[in-house]
Amino acid sequence: MTTLCMPQPSYCAVCGWGSLQGGLGSTNAFGSPDLDLRPPPLERCNIGYWVQECPHCGYCASTISEKIPGAGRMVRSAKYKAVLDRRGKRDKQLIRLFLCASMLYGNAGDLAAAARMSLYAAWAADDAKEAKRAAQRARKRVLELVDRLHARGGLLNEDPTWDTMQMLDVARRARDVGRTEQLVAELAKAGTDFSTLATFQQKRFEARDTAAYTIDEALENAADC
Repeated sequence: MTTLCMPQPSYCAVCGWGSLQGGLGSTNAFGSPDLDLRPPPLERCNIGYWVQECPHCGYCASTISEKIPGAGRMVRSAKYKAVLDRRGKRDKQLIRLFLCASMLYGNAGDLAAAARMSLYAAWAADDAKEAKRAAQRARKRVLELVDRLHARGGLLNEDPTWDTMQMLDVARRARDVGRTEQLVAELAKAGTDFSTLATFQQKRFEARDTAAYTIDEALENAADC
C-alpha cells in the first residue's frame, strides 16, 4: 500500500517562490526489480514523486527547498530552459524534469545523483511508450555519467558488481554494442547467478531486444531465450 502526504508549502531554494509540493509517506514493493534495478510495483508507480519542480523558475531537484550548488545560474541558461520546455504531454514533461535535475546535479559534481536522475528519465520515457528515443538518449547519458563516477572511484551502488549488472541492462537497452559486450564479459566472471544474467543479456542483445525484464525472469529464462 502507498500512502501519499498532503501537499505541503515548499519554498524554492533558488528563487524563493512558494508552491505546494506533494510527497510520499510510505510505499511497498512486491516482486522482483528489473535488471536495471527499477523497483517493482507499487514503488515504481510513484516515480512522479521522485522529482520536484518550482513552477516559477523551473528549478528541479529531489527537494526544491534544498539548493544544488550552481543551480541559480544554470536554471537561467538557455540550455536548461530548452530541456525544461513545459509544452507537450504531461508524461513527457516528467522526462524533462528528471533530465533538468540530472543537469543540475551533474553541473554540481554529484555524478551519482545525476546518473540516477537520468535513469529515472529513461524509466519515465519507458512509461510514456512513444518516447523510445528519449529513453535511449537518457540511458546513454547514464553510461557517460557512471563512467565519470567510476573514474573518480565512486559507485552508483554499494557493490561494484551491482553497478556492472545495472549498467549492462542500461547498455543493452541503449543499443550500445561495445559497452554491452564489455559488461557481459565482466559480469560473467562475477559468480553463478551473475553469470546466468550475463548469458541472458547477451542473448537478448543478439536478438536486438531492448525490452525490460525482471531479475527473476532473467534467471528463470536464461537457458531458454
